[in-house]
Formats: sequence, C-alpha cells, structure tokens
Amino acid sequence: MAIGKKIRSFDFIRAVCTIGIVLFHYSYNYIEYGIGGNHIFFAKYSNGDWGGLFVAMFFMLSGALLYYNYGEKISVRMFYLKRWLSIFPMFYLAWFFGYLAKVKELGSWLWAGPRRVFIYTILGIDGYLLNPGVNINYYTLGEWFLGAILMLYLLFPVLRLIFIPNKRTGCILRYAFTAVLFVLYTGNLYYDWFAISDGKNMLTCVMDFWIGMLLMEYGKDRFSDFKVTAVAAVLALVLMFAPLGMKEVMVSTLVGACLMTVFMNLGERAMALRPVNVVASYISKWSFGIFLVHHVILYAFMKQFSGTEVGFIKSIGLFIFILLVIMVVGGVLSKWGSLVSRIVLSLLSKIKAKDR
Repeated sequence: MAIGKKIRSFDFIRAVCTIGIVLFHYSYNYIEYGIGGNHIFFAKYSNGDWGGLFVAMFFMLSGALLYYNYGEKISVRMFYLKRWLSIFPMFYLAWFFGYLAKVKELGSWLWAGPRRVFIYTILGIDGYLLNPGVNINYYTLGEWFLGAILMLYLLFPVLRLIFIPNKRTGCILRYAFTAVLFVLYTGNLYYDWFAISDGKNMLTCVMDFWIGMLLMEYGKDRFSDFKVTAVAAVLALVLMFAPLGMKEVMVSTLVGACLMTVFMNLGERAMALRPVNVVASYISKWSFGIFLVHHVILYAFMKQFSGTEVGFIKSIGLFIFILLVIMVVGGVLSKWGSLVSRIVLSLLSKIKAKDR
C-alpha cells in the first residue's frame, strides 16, 4: 500500500478517543472518591463501557496508521528505534516524577520491593503486569495500555508480513490468520483461557489492531461514501443500545470498527474547519503525554472532593479545567519527547554519515 497524503481523520479520531478516555476516567473518579451529586457520569452505555470502546479504537487506529505508513516498505531497525523514541523518553521522565512523589509519600526509595522489580518499569510493562497479578512493582502512572501497545509494536513487522500479499499464495495467509485470530479471540471471551481480563488480553488487543489494518486495506476507498458511513453509524447505535446479550469486549470491538468507519468520513470533513483542525491536531500530537499523566492529575484534583457533592454544571467546569491542566502537562512532556527524538536521530545520522 503506497503512502499517500496525510489522512487528517487519524488526528481527529485520536483526539476524540483521548478526550473520551480522560472523561471516562474522570467519571469513575466520582465513584472512587465517593463524590455525590448530579454530576457527569460518562462511564457506560447499554452494552459496554466507553473506556473499553475508546481503547479498542486506539488499537484499531494504531493498526491502520502503521499499515498506512509501512504497508509498502519497512526498515525493522528504524521502525523499532522510532517507536522506542516515541514512548520511552516521555515515559521515563513522567515516571521519575511519579516515583519521587511516592518516595516522599511513603518515605522509602524502595517502596515497592527489591531493585530487580525496576525491570518492569524499564521495559514499560509495570502497568500491564498489574493485570493478572504482579502484586508489587514500581508502577506510578500510565496504565496497562502502555505494555499492550509495546507488544503490538513488537509484533507489527510479523503481522505486516502475514498481512501483505505473497507472490505465490496471494492473500491466503491473511485470510487464514484472520479466521484463526477470530476463533481464538471469540473462544477466549467465552471460556476465559487466561487470568488477565478479556479487554486487556493480547488476543483482544491483536484483534483490534488487526481490524485497523483490515479497515485501512478494504475501507480506504469507501470511507467517503455517505451510504457506508450511515450504515456503520446505524449499526454502531444498534450494537451499543439494543439488548443483544453479547460480551462487552466483543461489543467494543464491533462498535469500534463501525465508529472508525464513521469518523474516517466525518473526521475529514471536521478537520476542514480550522478551529477543529487546530485543537484536534494538538491533542493528537500530545495524546501519549496526556495518556501518561491523566490518571495522576485526575487523582490529585478529584481527591479534594472526596465525600462531598458536586453538581452537574460544576462537574462540567471542573472537567474542562482538569482537562486543560492535563493537556498542558502532556504537551510539555510531548515537547520533551520530540526533543530527545530529534537529538538521537540527528546523532545517529551523523554517525552513519561518518561511516560512509
């Protein structure tokens, strides 16, 4: 698949999902801190929860975006380097401040056990390993999503080889893998083969990621079709609100695929409006930084209201204020990550030039 012009809908979808995830966790803070009143509660729809839906869409977006950028050609070494640079400089810096806060709170540099446990953080999987049960590690920010996306990045070159047509067998491997993945994904939902919850299981994550690749391959010429968009929107509403008795994770996957189709069309139109373009582009660019710090900032603000009551209007204003704080901190963190990435790539370029 040849790389064409930038697809602005990608930024729109990432921005919508980022705000949705923050709002979802903001809503749950009212439960965690026992905050009463007629406040925002953006947690569940009839057949699932908004958090699971937006995470599924994030994975689909990652699959679609990586396939769009690397479907034709990939340097595995550079791919892994750029993915590392896009994540770890920001993660390590943000984690370090979270770690220092814990040191101050608990009065110990080794508040989560022996030094060897730091390996979970160094690898970026401390949050993921809280599910299914590494009971003690130095997890301070982010969440399970980070470990999952790292594993998907590691798998992508292999998934890409399976996905792209072979000269001799065509797309047979792609179809076979899709069928096997669907069987395993569905089987796990109904028989719970693993201790980790279904929504965080790698079978679910790979399924969502793979659907993103499929949407990019088979839907790229149909995203602008109004009929396709309308059908996808109606199907999403039915899956979300009709009493179907389906597993929540499966609903998230199916609704996520439908909304990806809808937003690929509507997002392109929305991004033609300058205010939407500016805001969505910044949120998209800062999304990983926002993701890293939003839990910590939410907790810091929301615990102040523990046991009190918050009205609806006040809860809206509070959310907007906290979201702005999260965006500023996430933006600063993203600037740091971009700076480190530019420096490292520049140094490597100079080293490579000298070796010629």
